[in-house]
Amino acid sequence: MKIQKSILVLMSAVMLMGCGSSSSETPAEQPEEEAPAETAKPAAAPAAAKTPAPDSRYSGFETGQTVYDDNNILITLAEIEDDGRSTNVYLDIENNTDTTVRVNVKAGYFDNCIAERHTYRGNDFAPGDKDTNEACFYNRYFKFYMEDAPQMIDLDLEIWDLDGNTVIDRCTASLKSKKAADAVDPSAYMTLLAEISDPHTVQFYQAGADEMILQVCSVPFSAPGHSHALLSVLVKPELTFIHPSCMGKMDGNYYFVLYFEEPTDQSHYYYASNIMVNGEPFEQTYTCMSFPGRGNFLVVGIPKDMAPEDVTSLTFSLYCDNGTPVQVEWPL
Repeated sequence: MKIQKSILVLMSAVMLMGCGSSSSETPAEQPEEEAPAETAKPAAAPAAAKTPAPDSRYSGFETGQTVYDDNNILITLAEIEDDGRSTNVYLDIENNTDTTVRVNVKAGYFDNCIAERHTYRGNDFAPGDKDTNEACFYNRYFKFYMEDAPQMIDLDLEIWDLDGNTVIDRCTASLKSKKAADAVDPSAYMTLLAEISDPHTVQFYQAGADEMILQVCSVPFSAPGHSHALLSVLVKPELTFIHPSCMGKMDGNYYFVLYFEEPTDQSHYYYASNIMVNGEPFEQTYTCMSFPGRGNFLVVGIPKDMAPEDVTSLTFSLYCDNGTPVQVEWPL
């Protein structure tokens, strides 16, 4: 069935891959250079005592804790700060190899929920180099599932040998707060809203609603080339770009937020469409690509000329891939 709608694609994966990075995440081939002359290394200084992260919100995360220690590369937590808009994780990186390396933070998860990454200031580390890198994550969804700060932060790391243009390691490193042994289950803060059973069972929870500034792009749903290009950004963002035909937003900045956990070991395409606001059709489709085994968020907006208090009814259909949809009525 040919769908004549507009699709608003949430570019969460694009943001996760970093806008404004100071260097490309997939390294280009490096020119050959002469090996640096060997010099005597100074004696190692005594290890500094671990201290709480300076921002009180993240005081449970001790600075100096090891994030990664393998392949002659040491990564420790320098600090975590919250500027009100984002959570910024600073990592001290020490390259003890004989090659130039780069450490990419590919994704971050706060209490198992995907966090939208908007900046990663990665550096190249020559043999023996030490420096601090910064990864910034939007914290717009924290209000829906945590009372204070996350108990656990997971970081997907990708470490490159730039001289050989090869991947040294891909892994997930965990930072754990001393305040709790395990991460909190986000769904414990929410009400079950709907359940999809096709192609697999997924439960959707009513996370909440609020005004948020999202990075979005709208394209005609009937333009398969453009839609396909934008969807591929979610899968392989380093190989794609935002299509120049992106148009202005049809919705405002107020969103109803759904939470779900991806139960499979693969990413899937979820979307909300057939939206009715106060009994009138709202020709938008909202999408997200899930992260395997992680908590994810899907939003549904309202027309930009409508105030939130004027919404008396909101219904929509939820899909996973091309499976059978389920009809949802948001409690108001």
